[in-house]
Amino acid sequence: MVTSNVFVGFASDPPVLADTIRTASDQIGKTGGVDLRTWEDLRVAGNLLLPEIEKAIRSADLAVFDLTQLNENVLFEVGIALGANRRIWPLRDITDEARKSDWNAIGLLDQLGRVQFSNSEEIVGAFMEERPDLQGEAIFETTLQPQLKAGRPPSVFYLAEPTQTDAGRAVLSLLSARTSSELPLVTADPREASVQTLAWFAQHLYTTEAAVVHLAAKRRSGSAAHNARASLVAGLAKGMNKPLLMLAESDYVSALDYRDLLYRYEDAASCRTRLDHWLGRTLEPLRGRLAETRDAAAALKLSTELKSVDLGEYVAENEVVGLEHYYVETAAFREILSGASRVYVGSKGTGKSAAAIRAEAVLRGDARKLVCTIKPPGYDLNGLVRLFKVFEEHDTKGYVAESLWKYLLATQLAVAVEEDLSRRPAGSVPDDPEWKLLEFVSKHESWMKRDFASRLERAVDDLIQIGAVDGLADARQRISEVLHQGPLRQLRELLGPVLAQRERVSILVDNLDKAWDKEADAPQLSRLLLGLLACMDSFRHDMEKAAHGSGVPISLSLFIRSDIFATVSSLAREPDKLPVHRIRWPAEADLLEVVEQRYIAAQDRDVAGKELWRRYFCPTMGKVKTTDWLIERCLPRPRDLLYLTRAAIDQAVGRRHPRVEEDDLIAAELEYSLFAFEAALVEGQQRLDGIENVLLEFAGAPTRLGESDVNELLHSAGIANSDYDHAIEVLRDLSFLGTVVGADECIFTDSPREKQRAEVLLRKRRQQGEPLPAYQIHPAFWAYLDLEGDENRLSLQV
Repeated sequence: MVTSNVFVGFASDPPVLADTIRTASDQIGKTGGVDLRTWEDLRVAGNLLLPEIEKAIRSADLAVFDLTQLNENVLFEVGIALGANRRIWPLRDITDEARKSDWNAIGLLDQLGRVQFSNSEEIVGAFMEERPDLQGEAIFETTLQPQLKAGRPPSVFYLAEPTQTDAGRAVLSLLSARTSSELPLVTADPREASVQTLAWFAQHLYTTEAAVVHLAAKRRSGSAAHNARASLVAGLAKGMNKPLLMLAESDYVSALDYRDLLYRYEDAASCRTRLDHWLGRTLEPLRGRLAETRDAAAALKLSTELKSVDLGEYVAENEVVGLEHYYVETAAFREILSGASRVYVGSKGTGKSAAAIRAEAVLRGDARKLVCTIKPPGYDLNGLVRLFKVFEEHDTKGYVAESLWKYLLATQLAVAVEEDLSRRPAGSVPDDPEWKLLEFVSKHESWMKRDFASRLERAVDDLIQIGAVDGLADARQRISEVLHQGPLRQLRELLGPVLAQRERVSILVDNLDKAWDKEADAPQLSRLLLGLLACMDSFRHDMEKAAHGSGVPISLSLFIRSDIFATVSSLAREPDKLPVHRIRWPAEADLLEVVEQRYIAAQDRDVAGKELWRRYFCPTMGKVKTTDWLIERCLPRPRDLLYLTRAAIDQAVGRRHPRVEEDDLIAAELEYSLFAFEAALVEGQQRLDGIENVLLEFAGAPTRLGESDVNELLHSAGIANSDYDHAIEVLRDLSFLGTVVGADECIFTDSPREKQRAEVLLRKRRQQGEPLPAYQIHPAFWAYLDLEGDENRLSLQV
């Protein structure tokens, strides 16, 4: 008789649940032909070591795991089993609701399936009926491996914290400095997209040379769901035999399995030091093999099967290298190149960072232009809060913010000039303005050559030392002395003539909203952003004065999320005068073209973009053309359409379909809908307390609702009557709710003017006798919230 090896992993708490799993394991172990061991059987002298558990999992024919409590230790073991291509049999106590909300938030576990139970007899009965140790296939082999795409360059993978701390900023800064175009950094940022698929993680771990997973201290908001997800991903990396470092604050309680892989740091400096040492040891052997690895990857060009359809990443920062090959020019991009000074506003995934990255690359190609990019991975928002509290008077706060930005712009532009000249073969001529500026930067490199966040934090600390000052004039004098006297005055005098020699100086500012989360002090961050906008005219005047009257053509492009701009503009004295460009699709360009250009760029032959849909997708979804269905079912943003399209392809590949069929689209829609829901939570959390309860309250509701219907749902979610209007405003800005303007028309927008226009249309058409409801829920959320609508009548406007 063939004997199957079975490993069982479960949490020791709660004891009653653990005892249920033990009882079931004992009974299954008595079955003929089953050699069963639990994790408790592997103790050596009372200790449990990762090598013993890993060895047991890798040698098992079946690994059984109880996932009820989402125990981080167990999830790490699940990841090992997945990555090691072992068959797994997940269990969950259907009566235990303790971690139900975290289950919904994690997103990865639904792809594993699970056997539901309420007692040990049900576990044993299901095992004997299914005999999963004798049949079935490993998830990695059947679902994940078919989706792995070869030909991608080696990379460094980082799963970031849910809330960025000083240590998180240090980690991201170091990783950015240690990676390059040949060894790019791929970041899974929960604040950008907390819902990723197993296939996505498997793909990036497949090509990574080093995986860094950042756990969150249990006192941090969202730590439970994040650590569960991170443990599974870390285990997957370990199972795939990838170098792995896990990081956590000192008060994090380490799960048994990975305590030898985990570094618990006391402060940001020790975290950075440990990571730097680990990267050096891990990546050093790779340096000499990069060219060889790149050539080998290129030789692995895949065939034209569905599996080979590579649409790239939907997060622009993870696709910097390939962006030039498929970027679809937008109105925002063209404005940046023209030299217009604008605030580019758009929700997550509308292409703000992509426009900034591509514009920077194009502008750098012209030696007559200077490009200064400010894109900090993070900065100390708490320091800014302390700073503005020192200067409580409103006018003084504004002056502090503007003065701070003048200091930052001057130093950043000087560094940008030095970097630009270093790329020129001829360099600069002795004693000309550029030469003198380079000498100054070299002399003061100890503070000038720091990264943006370090210079910001240094200036903030210096200003805080001033303390409270009586009188506006005295305060301004002290601020000026700290930021603009001595070397900085000399820097300004040297910088002006250099900038005047350029045809254009373009300042691109992105990522300032990285510090924005639900714990952030919104007014203080808003003051920082408003200070940048307010200082540009006077900064330009200062540079022209230093250049002895010569014009200095400086333009500013600031990229900011819609939800953050809504708060910023509410604090501005004259918000209508802010130079705003709202990024909207398809007004910017055709959304389908974004996907098609990526398809074209991945081919080694001349093809038309439409071939993607004709060759690899079923022509219709129900009675609707498939491409129309894709556009209708997702929010009108490149990131969302890419996510939904890629999810559909992944579903088809996992099911061994030669093309995407209707059932693949249905499964992909549910996956994408959770992604859209999580994105709405991130964007709405700062503006509306209890946003998750509000959104979930719409589950099972009609897709079209009257004013009283929405108010009733808000009341059920715990929103006070006086806050109904504000809550509805936020839901409209998130494109969760749109205004119904006709029997089959609805307008989704975050533009104040467009919302007002929609309200007028609704009112007038009601006056004409049309019995219209007020709002419609966007179809992007229907699948996750279990809503049904008449898609044949669907007509969305943005």
